[in-house]
Amino acid sequence: MDRDRISRLGTTPPEAERASEQLAPLELGLTVRLDRPFHELKEFLVSEFERAYVTRCLEQSEMNLSIASRTCGLSRKHLRTLISKYGITVTRAVASEGDDHPVTEP
Repeated sequence: MDRDRISRLGTTPPEAERASEQLAPLELGLTVRLDRPFHELKEFLVSEFERAYVTRCLEQSEMNLSIASRTCGLSRKHLRTLISKYGITVTRAVASEGDDHPVTEP
């Protein structure tokens, strides 16, 4: 295998580096529990991560769905699916038609 190709495979894409610079690290505070099956705990942890990640993406983008989806590498459709799945309440601001700058309800 070509040595240059190997080094390129190990590099981080520029868009991922930019996103990681823009998003503060998440505090996961993992506690390993053995009272539940692995798959249940994994599902719980993934859900907690997804909720925190989407919330942080929305905050970072000032609730702009287009910017949040680009920054986080998600399609707008998938971002909306996650918003719905985790009950994150986001409403559109009363602004010009076609504005994509929603505001979170209190």
